[in-house]
Amino acid sequence: MILTFEILLDIGNWKFYIVSLTEITDKSVWNNFLLNQPSHDGLFLQSWEWGEIQRAEGKTVRRLALLAGADIVAAGSFVNVSLAMGFSYWYCPRGPVGDLVAVLALLRDLKKYWQGKEQPVLLRIELPQAISSELEREIMAAAFVWPELLVRSQSPNSTLLLDLSQSESELLAQMKPKTRYNIKLAERHDVTITEQPDFEAFWRLLEETGQRNHFRLHSKRHYELIMETIAGVKLFFAACRGVTLAAHMIVPFGNTTSYLHGGTREEMRDVMAPYLLHWREIQSAKQAGFSWYDFWGINAPERRGRLTLYQPDWEGYTRFKRGFGGVIREYPGACDRLVRSVVYKTIVLARKLKSIY
Repeated sequence: MILTFEILLDIGNWKFYIVSLTEITDKSVWNNFLLNQPSHDGLFLQSWEWGEIQRAEGKTVRRLALLAGADIVAAGSFVNVSLAMGFSYWYCPRGPVGDLVAVLALLRDLKKYWQGKEQPVLLRIELPQAISSELEREIMAAAFVWPELLVRSQSPNSTLLLDLSQSESELLAQMKPKTRYNIKLAERHDVTITEQPDFEAFWRLLEETGQRNHFRLHSKRHYELIMETIAGVKLFFAACRGVTLAAHMIVPFGNTTSYLHGGTREEMRDVMAPYLLHWREIQSAKQAGFSWYDFWGINAPERRGRLTLYQPDWEGYTRFKRGFGGVIREYPGACDRLVRSVVYKTIVLARKLKSIY
C-alpha cells in the first residue's frame, strides 16, 4: 500500500471508512476491473496493454487504484509526458475509471501520491463518462481546473457508437440514404474487402494520407507496438482493380471494437471504398460478438467553451461517420490538478507571449 486514509465512501449499499491507494502490478487484476465497467468505449487507453505500449516508447506508467477492503473501486493508468525545460506531467487518458463517488475520492487524494516524489507540473484526467453539473463542481472543488496549457484534448471529446445488437437490416435502415447508396455503389464497382496482417501496406497508406492532409503521425514503431501488444487488433483493406484504396486499424477491448487509425489513396475516390470498408468491419464486429462499434472521434454537435472541442478539419470526417447513424457519446474533456502552479502559470504566460510576438 502507498497510502491509507479514512474517508466515507458510500457506494450502493456498501459504506467504507478505510480506503487505500495502491499501485497495481497484476495484469489480470487491472484488466478485469476495467472489463467489469458498464461501458468499454475508449477503455483500451486504460488497458494494461496500452500502458505497456507507452512503456515501450520510453514513458513511465503508474497504475493507481483506490481500494475499499480488497476491492478496487476506482483506478487510473497514468503516463508521464514530457514538457519543455525538463518538466513533465502525468496524464490519465480516458480515466480514472470506476464508481463516480470513488473516482472523486481518488481525485481528491491523488496529489498525496506525489508528495516526496519527483513533482510533476500537473495531473491531467479525462473522465470516461458524462458527469452532472453537481459532480463537476465537486471536481473543481478538489482543486482541478479546466486547462490553459495543452488545451487540445488528446482523446476525442465526442464519438459515434453503433449498437451491434441490432440486425444488419436495422443498422442499414438507420444510415443516411447517401451512405447506403455509396455502400451499394462500392459493391457494384467490385470493391473487395480483406482482413490481413500486412502492416507495411497499412503504413504506406497511412503515410500517404498524412502527407496529403498535412497531419502529423505517430512514429511507425507506435503502430507496430499496437499490433504486437494488443491481442485481436485487425487490419482491413479495401481494393479495386488490383489497387489498395483504403486501410483501417481496428482495436478491440471488452465489448467494443474501435476504428482507431486509417489511411486512403487519392485515386478512384468515385468507387466509395471507405463506405464499404466500414460496413464490412461493422459486419465482422457483429459476427465476432462485439456489442459496439466505435468510430473514434467526431466533432461535438455544437461548440462549447472549456476546451478546443470543435475542430474545423474534422467536419468532413464527422459528416462521413454520422452517415452511418448510431448514437453520439460525449465526454467531459480534460481537466488538470495543478501540482506546481507557479511553473504551470509561467509556461502558460510564456506561450501566450510567444503567440503575441
